[in-house]
Parts: sequence; C-alpha cells; structure tokens
Amino acid sequence: MIGLSKLPEKMADEPSIKKKGYRIQKSTPLFLLCLLILLFSCSEVTGPEEAARIQINNLLNEIEDAVLLYEPETVIDMLHYDFLHNGRDKYDQTLIWYQRILTFNTMYLQNREIQVDDHYAEASFEMTLIGVDTTLVTQEPSQEFGDISFFVREGGKWQLYGNQRY
Repeated sequence: MIGLSKLPEKMADEPSIKKKGYRIQKSTPLFLLCLLILLFSCSEVTGPEEAARIQINNLLNEIEDAVLLYEPETVIDMLHYDFLHNGRDKYDQTLIWYQRILTFNTMYLQNREIQVDDHYAEASFEMTLIGVDTTLVTQEPSQEFGDISFFVREGGKWQLYGNQRY
C-alpha cells in the first residue's frame, strides 16, 4: 500500500503538472456548473401548458389553411367523437363545415389567447371570415360560432370539443 506521504513527494518533483492538474480538477466542476447555468438560462424551457398552447395554435393555423384550400375534411378530422356545441354533435358540425367552406374562402384568426386547464382548453380570438359576397368578423367564442374555441386532450392529442352544451 502506498503511503500518503510518498504521493506529495512525487508531485513535488513536477510542480507544473501538480499545479495544472490541481487547477483542472478543482475548476472543472465549477466550469461545468457555470456552463449548465448558461445553457439553461439561454434556452426556453417549455412547460406542459405552453406546449399545449403551441399545439392548439397549430390546430388553429391548420383550420385557417383548410378554409383557404377548401379542405373541410381537415377540420372534420379534428372533431372529437363526443363533440357537442350548442346542441350540435359531430355529424351536425360536419355539415356546418362543408357549408362554411362553400360560403367563405378565407379565414383569419387574430389576437389569439389560449387558456389551458389540465386536458381542456379554450381559445379566444377575433375571427374574420371572407367570402365572395360577404365578410364576417366576430369575437370568439361567440353564440353564433364558437365551435373552434373549445378543445380537449385525449390520447396525447388536442381535438375540437365544442362547449358541451345542448
């Protein structure tokens, strides 16, 4: 067994190695800690609520695109199987989306605010629907529309849910 008294004598023979080795060993954890603090302070850490807002915002973007591209199936695929909004179920909503896309060729959803509560969410925004003969601007959710303002998360996926009122 090597005695502790012999170890310093070996290091004393090579003072530059001792100094460099000591500095590296002592400063390495401090350097790594500073590096980690810097990395975490510069990056955006996305929590579950912010991730949900991003996902719902992406769905709203897809709805805008679906109107522009005349793709009602895109919106219909977003409807939850238990969709209910002001007494209209998923089947009724399917018909409404076909009619809506026949009437309007452009949709803008501006000034979006998304509130998340566990696996439910509500989006508020100004909706502008533009057709050949008419332009309609509403603050959502409204009594007339509002069907794309309510979401539920099921199976890791956000879907349109309606206000669940008859």
